[in-house]
Amino acid sequence: MVETARGFHAVPWTVGLWIPAGERHRVTASPGTEFACTFLSPRLAPAPRDDVGAVGIPAAARALFDELATRDMDPGTRRLAEKLLPRLLDRAELLRLDLVLPEDDRTRRIADAVREDPADPRTLREWGAIVGASERNLSRLFRRETELSFADWRTRARMLAAVELLAAGQPVGAVGRRVGYATPSAFVQAFRRELGITPGAFGVSAR
Repeated sequence: MVETARGFHAVPWTVGLWIPAGERHRVTASPGTEFACTFLSPRLAPAPRDDVGAVGIPAAARALFDELATRDMDPGTRRLAEKLLPRLLDRAELLRLDLVLPEDDRTRRIADAVREDPADPRTLREWGAIVGASERNLSRLFRRETELSFADWRTRARMLAAVELLAAGQPVGAVGRRVGYATPSAFVQAFRRELGITPGAFGVSAR
């Protein structure tokens, strides 16, 4: 899981996350998962993208990363390999695994609470009584700041939490309950709708 100024990104093993130089970020790995960070000089080759986002890492790039990390090479060969690596990385999509955080103090309080407890069922009207804003105003703020309705944003937050739990090896039924779904079938439906894959299949591929 990577946090940047724009929000949170869940990064499955199938892709990498490109972070431009100077972009502040924080990386956390759930129990049972692992990650690798590689720093690439901008002098090596043109960047595959100029923003924070996913990059596909083909088998050739994975093998080259491993070779550079573990094998002694003469300086000339190493320079050629380092120049080739960025050219093998293709722009990719994270398939809605990113989560933009709202900036207004009231919507941010709600967002932080939902991230802390994805199963929280409170509506915007109920949240409004807590943060001191009308349901209509909060609805407008969520859409303006995240480009999602509150319901869609909360579903995205739940899926992001589910991805972490599944990657850590937790059972699908238990994950569904922890992120707010009363039945496994409802969770599977929502997960497939958002990510295009069942949570069981994702859990296997993420480990």
